[in-house]
Amino acid sequence: MPDKKKSSHSTSEQIGKINDQFISADTVDIQPDQTSARLFTSERVTEFMGHLDDACPVITYEEEDAEEIKARYIIGDEIGSGSIGQVIEAYDEHLARNVAIKILHGDTGVSKDKLARFIAEAQITAQLEHPTIIPVYEIGRMPDGMPYFSMKKVKGESLEDIINNLRIGDEDYRKRYGGKHMIRMFFRLCQGIAYAHSKGVVHRDLKPANILIGEFGVVQIMDWGLAKVMGKNEIRGVNSDGVQTVRSAPELSTLDGSIAGTPAYMSPEQARG
Repeated sequence: MPDKKKSSHSTSEQIGKINDQFISADTVDIQPDQTSARLFTSERVTEFMGHLDDACPVITYEEEDAEEIKARYIIGDEIGSGSIGQVIEAYDEHLARNVAIKILHGDTGVSKDKLARFIAEAQITAQLEHPTIIPVYEIGRMPDGMPYFSMKKVKGESLEDIINNLRIGDEDYRKRYGGKHMIRMFFRLCQGIAYAHSKGVVHRDLKPANILIGEFGVVQIMDWGLAKVMGKNEIRGVNSDGVQTVRSAPELSTLDGSIAGTPAYMSPEQARG
């Protein structure tokens, strides 16, 4: 978690500090897709981080400092935390709205693969433009150099919480989530996953805890951190305008035999690596 007293732009010294944690010889070679525009050229992941610095808006934890330093985001409370990063609430001064910001954990050092996976999560989520997939607004760097991306803050509860409350016979939940309502939500969920598959993306961690049910029947598929972008020949019906990320390079892609996901929700082939 960044120091709450820090509230300035990332500096060249901070960039150098975080870049020293990476293996400078590692490069990201992207195989261009002729049907897609503005793809990454062959460049280091650290260079990508450098590009973010110029566009990074000021973030502060102190509301009283926001006007003086012209901060865009005022950081609020933590929404959730995982093994890779944490999600916190923030107020967007420019658009006068609450957003969610995901920040990469950096307290134990950041490897090249961990950084690339975090950036790829933001890119995958942003490129999958569908009502069931949460919109990503921008990607940037925190004052301490750690990357973040901002996204829509959804008011709601997880499908896991809904299922647990239905299981214990909560009358309020039974009224709100009847059979027809649950079928409609399941149908929307299937549409979102089918859309992702059409773009060559497999979620790999689909479970009730990663499905958020918002107001007015909104269904959002969350946490694409373990998602894998498949080749066009690996999934039938993949569109030509597939998803491109910094992990498109062979040396940064998931190796065959690697197992990633939640054991209780893995498909057999995923568990086999």
